[in-house]
Amino acid sequence: MLNALLFALIGMELLLLPFNWLHVFAASLLAIAILLSRLLTVAPAILLLRRWRTVPRGTIRILTWGGLRGGVSVALALALPLGPERDLLLSITYIVVLSSILLQGLSIGKLVKRVTRDEPQAAADHH
Repeated sequence: MLNALLFALIGMELLLLPFNWLHVFAASLLAIAILLSRLLTVAPAILLLRRWRTVPRGTIRILTWGGLRGGVSVALALALPLGPERDLLLSITYIVVLSSILLQGLSIGKLVKRVTRDEPQAAADHH
């Protein structure tokens, strides 16, 4: 409930910010960079873990895609001192968080179903 309130307050704050399509472009590039950095941090750990444990198929993809950004990032951007830099960072952060919630949040279930569709059979074969 507090997260919904935070996003409502942020939405009102964004009405005061100047909109620029360059912000959307920058946020798109940053969202891709965030996904790549998550992949580069998750994949080595999972690959290393596979030496000692059985890791389900698709774990790296699910952990990479499932890393949603949220209210904490926006709250931190809101805490910056007033100025044009704050407006830019707040706009970009909000767009990244919003796209993360909408794109990743609404598609993670489909990804998990697709990646794990034959997982029960594969798990039964290991036992």
